[in-house]
Formats: sequence, structure tokens, C-alpha cells
Amino acid sequence: MTGHEDDRPVHLALNSGIPLAATDGGWWFVFQTGTPVLQKYDRLGQLQFERHIEGRELDDLVGRLPTTWLRRRTDEGEVAIVAPTVRSAAVDRAGHVWIAFVVPYTYVFDSDGDRVRSVQFRAAGLVNPNSLFFGPTGRALVTPGLYEFAAP
Repeated sequence: MTGHEDDRPVHLALNSGIPLAATDGGWWFVFQTGTPVLQKYDRLGQLQFERHIEGRELDDLVGRLPTTWLRRRTDEGEVAIVAPTVRSAAVDRAGHVWIAFVVPYTYVFDSDGDRVRSVQFRAAGLVNPNSLFFGPTGRALVTPGLYEFAAP
């Protein structure tokens, strides 16, 4: 429930996200817009738990989330412009979920959905990941810049 079921474009936008394969055969779902939320499903598709993602690094971002959205006309009608709160997400080889936000912080969660650390990537300055990938060596590959980091 988004509270915006009467506004289909907003409701759909607030239910968009990033599905990720879990190491146990289930999957994770990271909501990409609105209040940051992480869900875990088992291999049969049953919801195991849901975590609202909070932290002092996100307080200002969440506090400024809109309750109404600008609209844009297209050839197919009017669409709501709903900005993301999450830029990227990935699962590392140990099964940790990494979530990069639009603010320059990435949170890491264990398989129980508990946050285990906050990370800031620094290369040629602070890097705010557009994408995260974990290679066969377990090191994190981050764009923009295709920087490689040791996964803590």
C-alpha cells in the first residue's frame, strides 16, 4: 500500500524497484522510490520480512520526500515525475545486500536484513554509485568511473 492507489502513475512509481537474486535461492526487492524499503522473499515467493531503511545519513532525504508530484504531458497522457531515493543495489558473494542511495552513502545489509555498515566510496573524489557489481574475486566494481574497491 502506497497511499496513492487512486493515482496510478504515482502508485506504480512508488512500487518500482530492483529485484536481486539471494544466495539462498530466494530474492530481495529494493524499492527505488519513496521511503527506502528492503523486502526478502523465499524461493517460493513468500515474503519473509520487510525492513524500512533508516539512518542519520538518510534522514534529510526521507524528510524531504514529496506528497505530491509534478506532472509531465507526453503523447500517451500525463505522467508523474517521481524521483528515486535508491540509485543501485547488488548482492555480494557473501549474500550481503548493498544499497546505494541518491545521497553519497551505501548501506550494507546481512541476510537477516540488518544493516551491518555504511560505506562511502572515494576514488577521484566521492563516488555516488550508478551501479554496483561484485566480480569473481569479491571486489566491488562501481560506476561511474569503473572503480574497483575491496568489499569490507
